[in-house]
Amino acid sequence: MPLTCHSPGCRAVRARRAEALAIFTVALGELAVAAGETLIAGDRASHDGPAVIAGIPTLLVPPLAYVNDGRPHLVLKMTGGPKT
Repeated sequence: MPLTCHSPGCRAVRARRAEALAIFTVALGELAVAAGETLIAGDRASHDGPAVIAGIPTLLVPPLAYVNDGRPHLVLKMTGGPKT
């Protein structure tokens, strides 16, 4: 028997996921790229996870400790990109 949740909290989570999925779908259309030709690099599964549902390969990295703590080197390393 599948687990279902009908509480207001569960409905809110489903609504946020649907909204995020729509955002990724619109972005793909606006950029005129296919989901499989795109890579999302994010730091929160709750916010970036819907990209997976949209068919976009998604790379999750640890959350930033500070706002300006950018770490593009992690993404480049994991994707075989050029060294910075």
